[in-house]
Amino acid sequence: MATVRPTPPVAAPDARTPERRRAAVASDRPRLPKATPWPSRRGEWPTHCPLCFGALEPLPGAGGYARHRSARCSAQCVLTTRQYQPDELAIRGSSDVEVAARHRARFVARWACHYASMRHVWPALTIERFIAVIACADVADLWSYRMLRDDDLAAVLLVLAGFMRVPEVVGGDAVRADTAAGDVACAVARFADASSAVAPSADTPSADTPPAVSRSAAALAPTARWVRFWFDASVRDVGDLWTAGGDAPRLFRVDYREPVVTPYPTGAQVLAWQPIDGMRDVWGQCANAHEPAVGAAERAAFARFLAQPVARAVRA
Repeated sequence: MATVRPTPPVAAPDARTPERRRAAVASDRPRLPKATPWPSRRGEWPTHCPLCFGALEPLPGAGGYARHRSARCSAQCVLTTRQYQPDELAIRGSSDVEVAARHRARFVARWACHYASMRHVWPALTIERFIAVIACADVADLWSYRMLRDDDLAAVLLVLAGFMRVPEVVGGDAVRADTAAGDVACAVARFADASSAVAPSADTPSADTPPAVSRSAAALAPTARWVRFWFDASVRDVGDLWTAGGDAPRLFRVDYREPVVTPYPTGAQVLAWQPIDGMRDVWGQCANAHEPAVGAAERAAFARFLAQPVARAVRA
């Protein structure tokens, strides 16, 4: 993709020669790339993006950093998109009421294990957020997939949870900042209404200051404000998890700094990303162990949720 360079500044016409303009003075400042830099350390990037599979190439004018070779990949990849609402994981179940009822009942019977599996990956997950995601799954008809696997549900629910606030640490104690009522409620609305608005981000890093990435998110924890989980590009629909073979889905965690212009982060705010492996193993260990430790208040909250009528699936 060719780099678009800004038009040089034009000086005012010389009063003595009104038909002529002075030569523009070249700016010494680095020019911004059209595409958001691919998040990596200098000189440390693969040939293809692990999330979108798009080819990467050196970023002109920023030695050692990369960008997507395709502008389309750059616009769609969750690591570089300028949209704060990129393509969501689609849910297109079978609409089979009996299958949905059977799978949901099986989930409810082991809900504490699913909750514990999700918290194993994201300990800041609250019972309120967990309940909101289940309500979203009810509306979206997640349970009607005939090939649904229990050991993949924790990963699916983490992806459906959307952007989650990173708890702030005050005096050594983490302050709960998991906002369940906001973005998950928006996700439910997006399933009910297929149209979703997107907005470009103006908070784009310059070529000489691309976002740093570390395999260890702990090193960047003090500046991370949001986290979100994504599947790679092979999973567009939840059903893709169980039609492409028996391999475990590739799950990734992406950490973001606070956005300035958009309500939720874009690729311009990516601080770190890392693959999350072993989700099926976590489920197996939990399923074979004793009842996971879930507090009485959390169990009471989930019991109140179950006492409510189940939301009917909405088809766009």
